[in-house]
Amino acid sequence: MDSALITGIQGFAGSYLCHELLSRGQRVSGLDRNAQSSRALPLPRPGMATITDEQIESVQVFASDMSDVDQLADILKKSGANHIYHLAGMAYVPDSWKNPTATLQTNSICALSLLQAARSIDWKGRYLFISSSDVYGTPAADELPLTEASPIRTESPYSLSKYTTEEFARYYIQDGIEVVIARPFNHIGPGQRGEFVVPSFLERIETAARSGESKIRVGEMGAVRDFTDVRDVVTAYATLLEKGASGEVYNICSGHPRKIGEILDLAIEASGHADMRYEVDPALLRSEGANQRYGNCDRLMALGWQPRIDLADTIRDMYRYMIEHNPPK
Repeated sequence: MDSALITGIQGFAGSYLCHELLSRGQRVSGLDRNAQSSRALPLPRPGMATITDEQIESVQVFASDMSDVDQLADILKKSGANHIYHLAGMAYVPDSWKNPTATLQTNSICALSLLQAARSIDWKGRYLFISSSDVYGTPAADELPLTEASPIRTESPYSLSKYTTEEFARYYIQDGIEVVIARPFNHIGPGQRGEFVVPSFLERIETAARSGESKIRVGEMGAVRDFTDVRDVVTAYATLLEKGASGEVYNICSGHPRKIGEILDLAIEASGHADMRYEVDPALLRSEGANQRYGNCDRLMALGWQPRIDLADTIRDMYRYMIEHNPPK
């Protein structure tokens, strides 16, 4: 039986991946700096296969800030894992400008510490590093859709930390570790934190409606992005860990570009507040103006993966989850 260690297991995508792998009958353990106990407690995830309380209780979570190579080596031995999914890291790009040093530590040094720990115990297994489509920066129109061969433009400390780790991780292939690299584009789903664009829209719409308002102010609506449901993204992670070629990079995306204005329209529709309107506030516009980033995932789809969940359904699920678990006050 395959056994997986998920770093960042109690985070947004990590908890979904835990659920997905348990539903496939795999043994799962996790590593999280914020672990409060030795057991993972993933919330029920909408639209995913049923897992039992016994499966949930079987998941052991190790607390670590991933700075101690010897500790990580000990955790890896105790976990018995032959697969590593490295999801831990800082995910909100604007924060990387506030503290570039912490970004490099969290997104690069910690990932390399885990690989160094694996090397130190002669671990032979498959390691999936979760990079980001942000490494492509702001492409020209004639460079779209983005493929794995598209130019790299690291335009933030966040994207630089991700690409740096990609390059370093490949060195460990010579030690018998099979390294696969994923570059997910925007992924969303129930339970995502409120600073990201779609949950932010949903919270602002609901807050305005509960206050008797019928209008919200917004920023750039013309930017184009590529959104995929997190439930599809974690199935992509599992596919890449199983079938991806060592040393290769794979985009994870829907392949369907969407303007941010379209996303807001879907959020209003999902909320049921059909009379809600929005106006662009010049103070909220980005200085660089609208830009586009969307991808091609033919390389991943050749392994048998494809997105299943429609974007409108994703946003409806997000709204229902917000109302049930974290309604705006």
